[in-house]
Amino acid sequence: MQNTTAVVLAAGKSTRMKSTLPKVLHLVSGRPLVTYPVRSCLDAGAGQVIVVISEEQKGRFTELFGDQDNVSLTVQKEQLGTADAVRSAENPINKESEYIVIIPGDVPLIRPETLKKLITDTHAKEAICGLLTMDLKDPASYGRILRDNRGMVTGIKEAKDASPPELMVREVNSGIYYVKKDWLFESLKKISPKNAQKEFYLTDIIEIASKEGKRVSATCIKEHEEVLGVNTRIELAEVNRHMRYRILDKMMLAGVGIVDELHTYIDDGVEIGADTVIYPHAFISGKTKIGKGCRIENGAVIKNMKIGDNVKINAYSYIEEGEIKDNATIGPFARLRPGVLIENEAKVGNFVEIKKSTLKKGSKANHLSYIGDAVIGERTNVGCGMITCNYDGKEKHKTTIGNDVFIGSDVQLVAPVEIGNNSTIAAGSTITESVPENSLAIARSRQVIKGDWKSNK
Repeated sequence: MQNTTAVVLAAGKSTRMKSTLPKVLHLVSGRPLVTYPVRSCLDAGAGQVIVVISEEQKGRFTELFGDQDNVSLTVQKEQLGTADAVRSAENPINKESEYIVIIPGDVPLIRPETLKKLITDTHAKEAICGLLTMDLKDPASYGRILRDNRGMVTGIKEAKDASPPELMVREVNSGIYYVKKDWLFESLKKISPKNAQKEFYLTDIIEIASKEGKRVSATCIKEHEEVLGVNTRIELAEVNRHMRYRILDKMMLAGVGIVDELHTYIDDGVEIGADTVIYPHAFISGKTKIGKGCRIENGAVIKNMKIGDNVKINAYSYIEEGEIKDNATIGPFARLRPGVLIENEAKVGNFVEIKKSTLKKGSKANHLSYIGDAVIGERTNVGCGMITCNYDGKEKHKTTIGNDVFIGSDVQLVAPVEIGNNSTIAAGSTITESVPENSLAIARSRQVIKGDWKSNK
C-alpha cells in the first residue's frame, strides 16, 4: 500500500457540535478524534496521509501533526463540499501514488484491517473505485447505495436529495473510498453542484463511473460502529463508549483485570501490565505506564505516570506526571503533583500531598502532610501533620532529609533546611536551622501549667 495516499477530510465547520473547537479535535479516549483515522491509514500501509483542513484552523492542526512523518496538511479555501475538499489535496499527493483512500476525519473507530479489506476487495473485483458500505435498520441521514438489477453499484444518493423509494434502501455509504488516482481527479472535474446544498458531492463519482461503464465495488462491513461519524456531542459520547470498551477488551485479553467495564476509563496509549487489577471509577490517562501485579482502587485518577510492579494505589488518590517504583503504596486520598518520585517500598498515606519531591526507599508519610521541593532519604518516617514550608512569598526553597530520620507529628520544616541522617525531630517543632546527624532537635515553647485556672476567673 506504499503506492497509496490517504486523504483525510477534516475541514468541516462542526456547527452541530455547538463548539468553537472543530469536531475532529474533540477528544476520544484522550486523543483528538482525527488522529485515529490518520493512524489507521498509516497502520494499513499508506505511504502518505494528507489532512484537508480549513484556513482558520491551520494553527491547531499544525500543532497536532507538525512533526509527524508522512502526514501533511492542505487547506480547503472554501467549504464547497467533499469533492472540492478532495480536489484541494491533488497537488501535495506524491507522484508515485497510484491509489487514493478517502476517509472522513470523524470516524475514529475504523480499523486498519478494514481498510486493507477494502483495498483487497477492490483489486480482486478489478474495480476503478471501491467503497465501504453498511446495512442499517435506521439509515437516517446516510447516503443510500443505489444498485442496478444485476446488483452493481450505480450511485449514491444523499438522504436530503433522495426520493421516497430511495430512502427505503438500508445499505448506506460510510464515506470511505479507495480510488484509482488519475481517474479520480479527472472525474472530480466533471462534478457540478446540482443538489439541494449547492455543493460538489464526492458521491457523484460513483454515477460517473457507472455511466462510463467502469466497475465500482462495495465492501459491506458487519460492525457498523467502525464507521460511526461524529456530528453532535451525543454521537461523540457514543464513539467514546465504543472506543473505551475496545481499549478495555484489549487489556483484559492481555491479562489486565477490569472489575467493572462499565465504569472504568482508560485512555488510548496507556500501557498496563498483566495481573494488574483496575477497580471501578478509575481514570487513567495520557502516557501512563503501569507495571505488573498492581492494584488501582476505586476513584483513582492517574495522569502521565510511570508506575512499577506490585504498586498499590488506594482509593481516591490523584496522581500525575511522576514516577512510582516497585512495591510502593499510595493513598487513600493522596495527592501526588508533578515531579514526584516515590521509590521502592515507600508509603504515602491518606491526605498527604507531595509536589516536586523524592521519597526514597522504605520511607513513609502516612497521614496529613505536605511535602514540597524536598528529598527524603531511605527508611525515614514523616509524622502526621508535618509540612515543608518551601515558599517564602517570592521563591521556593529545598528541604533535604537524610536516611533513618524520625520526624514527629505537627512539625514545620522551614526551607532551606537540611536534616542529617539518623536524627529525630520532636513533635510540634518548627525547624529553621539545619540539624546534624544523630541529633535530637526540639524547637517549641516549654509547657507551662497554671493551677486553678478557671477558679481564678
